[in-house]
Amino acid sequence: MIRPKQDCIREKKKMKMKKKVERSTQTPKTSGELKDAGSIPQELKMEILLRLPAKSLVRVVSASKLFVPIIRRRDLINSFLTQSLTRPRFLFTLSNRNRQVITLPKIKSRRKGITCFFGYDPINHQYKVLCMTQLSAYYLHHNKHVAAGEHQVLTLGAREKWRMIECSVPHCPGTDGECVNGVVYYGACTGKDMNELVLVSFDVRSEEFGSIRFLGDVEKSRLFCLTLINYQGKVAIADGGSFVGYDLWILEDAKKHEWSKIHAWHKYFDHKNLFVIGITCSHEIIFAPMYFDRPFYVTYYNVKGNSIRSVEIEGIEDRGYRRNRDIGFPIDLCRIWTFSDHAENIMPL
Repeated sequence: MIRPKQDCIREKKKMKMKKKVERSTQTPKTSGELKDAGSIPQELKMEILLRLPAKSLVRVVSASKLFVPIIRRRDLINSFLTQSLTRPRFLFTLSNRNRQVITLPKIKSRRKGITCFFGYDPINHQYKVLCMTQLSAYYLHHNKHVAAGEHQVLTLGAREKWRMIECSVPHCPGTDGECVNGVVYYGACTGKDMNELVLVSFDVRSEEFGSIRFLGDVEKSRLFCLTLINYQGKVAIADGGSFVGYDLWILEDAKKHEWSKIHAWHKYFDHKNLFVIGITCSHEIIFAPMYFDRPFYVTYYNVKGNSIRSVEIEGIEDRGYRRNRDIGFPIDLCRIWTFSDHAENIMPL
């Protein structure tokens, strides 16, 4: 039996109405589920977020405003950093590669020489930049050291300008800085004729300077060759090179100017231009070359066993390195900085 055309039309309309009713009844259920998702305990949300890498958390902040207050919480930021510090990684920076930078306010000074150090205050959770300027005489005469002046500080993220501060230790900085437990350390010359080597300390929180006397027979000419590292929560100064080995001076007590010393030598170091870059939790000293080459190795030296182990690092891509070789330039034009204790941090600057 063939049904009339009108009956078929009525049946199709009923089916459409039925679907609309089903959709309308599902809407309250969906909104209820979303409401339940928003009632997830904060502790559970934080535990889930702590399992994500830093890049994923940045994407979450960009995609969902719901999680922004949680990700910006101080306890989550601290927990993420603490967790990241338990598994430090290597960071390699090549001199001819693009880097992500933060543009700082322009420093107002007529002096040509500018030296900056970067530090972190773990009490107030603030990043600060210490800047000092030097007269052009320092650059015109290589052997003449001139005390820095116009010491300025900038607090990142506070929308502040450079602030002038007083320095009670006239000195000429000569090494890179190392921030350990809220204090920035760097090697410098001081004294009447800038002939005395000291370790300058800058407390990031109080913005006060101090100086610690060097021990041992470190020559003034070696100042610019010294390397500062974090030796298990203490600042250490590394000096030396091929054939003679390396001395590692560890600051045990800043107030009493007390140091301890570790000497590292192995025939492996001969004919190699290596620099101390860090220390492992098992007291192995980490070495890396100053200039990029293939193959690229990171070397571990065991002090107690006087043993060496080298690890080849693969995957470092640098077009500038290949261009230098293609056109016949020496490969040492490609400077590489190796950091052994890189940790991710989601604290906004």
